[in-house]
Amino acid sequence: MLNLVRYRISIIHLLKTMHKISIPYKAVNLTFFDNNILLPLSEHSVIRIDSSMSRLANQFENAIQKKVLDKGYYSAVLEMNDGEGNHKKEKITIDFPASKDKISYPKFDLTFEYYYKTTEKGVWAVLPTLGIECFTEKEETLEKTVSDNIKLEFARKRRLTAVQNVVTSIWMEINDLEDDQLNLQFYTPSELERLNEKKKEKILPKVAQKLTFKHPVSFGREKELKQLADTLKGKFNKSCIVVGNSGVGKTALVWEMVRQAKKFGIKSDFYETTASTMIKELTQETGWQDNLVYLCRELSNEGDFLFVRNLLELFEVGQYEGNSISIAEYLRTFVGRGEVTLISECTDEEFAKIELRSPNFLSLFQIIRLEEPKEGLEDIIIQKVNQVANTSKVILEKEAIEETIRLNRRYTPYSGFPGKPIRFLESIILNNNRKYQKKSKKHL
Repeated sequence: MLNLVRYRISIIHLLKTMHKISIPYKAVNLTFFDNNILLPLSEHSVIRIDSSMSRLANQFENAIQKKVLDKGYYSAVLEMNDGEGNHKKEKITIDFPASKDKISYPKFDLTFEYYYKTTEKGVWAVLPTLGIECFTEKEETLEKTVSDNIKLEFARKRRLTAVQNVVTSIWMEINDLEDDQLNLQFYTPSELERLNEKKKEKILPKVAQKLTFKHPVSFGREKELKQLADTLKGKFNKSCIVVGNSGVGKTALVWEMVRQAKKFGIKSDFYETTASTMIKELTQETGWQDNLVYLCRELSNEGDFLFVRNLLELFEVGQYEGNSISIAEYLRTFVGRGEVTLISECTDEEFAKIELRSPNFLSLFQIIRLEEPKEGLEDIIIQKVNQVANTSKVILEKEAIEETIRLNRRYTPYSGFPGKPIRFLESIILNNNRKYQKKSKKHL
């Protein structure tokens, strides 16, 4: 008993200190007519016809690795490995008396072969042809225990009621016992956690969209662009907020950063999302908190940046009865530790509301102020609008663009520049395209 305990302790110690371990794997080679059958000693419901021992061991090894060990169920190894020692082969003859009616069947006997092994606790035996396992504390009572189990199996399956049921119990012949090795991989708790995260379906592609831009998005923002790049490349506190009036070009600045990321030596990917999308995709059976943790781990492991449109909205989602914490406040720990790099935007009014709602939250971010360009504003608008016009194959005169800017300044003086006139001219171009396409369809 003491030796068995020591053996199990040594196995547990191996699992903690090693990454790989080999354990013996045994199967019985049976013959059924002209076919060879391999039957594992540890699993009687699995058979392989005309297969090799190495192939059977490899299939079992892969199944155990994937379905048991990769999920952390290491205690199963103790049940599979029953220690040292060899199995011995023995025969037993069972006498069956004639039926009570003296008609159904006469008196007969059957001989079965079985394997047994002596352990610290007792003797374990297996009858491969019948799929029977039995155990007894003393070897002297082994034969009687095997005999009783065979008779019980015949009674349970009512084999004596038909000749074919008796024949099926003896139609396979035991050739030999074959063995091989199972090479199994074990993981530390941290490695197992990372493995399960990789196998789990990624949350990030569901929550956010990967950003890619081929054409320029923002113009005349070289200084702010460099400031944003330096922040994202910094060693500490990479998260940042772009603060400015509506229409000043906050989103365009981030998009332009995505386009020029390689130029600034940034290799990470950028993903964009909104608060409403996050709460929609994260709220599953386990709640949004658990899935948000997985999302943060994905971002941390990959080193990607998450761009959330409108930071204030993050404070307005996630709360429900019994939970007063919003998604923004839940992200606070991950952003503070530098595990997640968050990029967001807000206006000055929203900035003040966030400070009142969650003091010191904004101290976790680098603040990039984006003001309306004092010089070259018209050139910025012209470049952006001409880019859209060229893509849509529309020609816009410079005088028309300048007049649009003048009218916007006069009648909407509090609207953000350069965003307001750009969006106005873009809508005209897009509407013109739709009308042209409808006319073309009519002619066709």
